[in-house]
Amino acid sequence: MNRRQSEHIHYFHPDNTIVYFKTNHVMPNDNLLSAAIEPAAMESIQQALSTIKTQLPFLLKLSPDERRAYARMGDKTVPFVEKALGYATTNPQLIPPYLEVAEFQKDMELVKALTEVMRPLESLVEAIDDTMMVAGHEGYSAALVFYNSVKRAADAGVQGTQTIVNDLKQRFPGRSIRRAAPGTENGD
Repeated sequence: MNRRQSEHIHYFHPDNTIVYFKTNHVMPNDNLLSAAIEPAAMESIQQALSTIKTQLPFLLKLSPDERRAYARMGDKTVPFVEKALGYATTNPQLIPPYLEVAEFQKDMELVKALTEVMRPLESLVEAIDDTMMVAGHEGYSAALVFYNSVKRAADAGVQGTQTIVNDLKQRFPGRSIRRAAPGTENGD
C-alpha cells in the first residue's frame, strides 16, 4: 500500500487564524474501500437471506456443549461415510436392526445439499468479513487521526475541544497513567 508522510495538521483557532502542527503520522495515501449499501440493496439482501432461512426450516442451533458432543464430518470422512452407505445398501444382510438405512441415506443427501449451499456462503462470508475488516480499519484510523488532532487542539487551548477529548479518551481507559522513569519505582 502506498503511504505518505503527513507534514501538517491544522485547525481553526478561535481568533480565526489557522494553527499548524508538524506531525510524523503515517497516513494512507489511498482509501482502499469507498462503498455503501443503498437501502434498496440492503432490503433485497435481507429478503434473500430471509428466503434462504425459509427454505431451510429444519436448520438447528446447537449449544457449544452440543457442538463438542457431535462428530464432525470433514473432507476425509465423507468418502468413508459414502462407502459405508454404498456397502449398506448393497449388503442388507449386514445391517444391524437398529440402523435405518433410509435415514442414513437421507442424512447423506442432506449433507451434500447443504454443502452446495454452504460453500458459496463461506466464500461470501469471508469476503464480507474481509471487507468489514478494511472498512473498520479505515474508520478506526480516521478516528485516531481526528482524535489526535483534537488532542493537539485542546493542548493549544482551543475552546470546546477538551470536552471532545474527554469523551473520546474513554475508549482508552487506563492509558493516561504515566510510566515510571527508569530506575524509579511507581513513578516516584
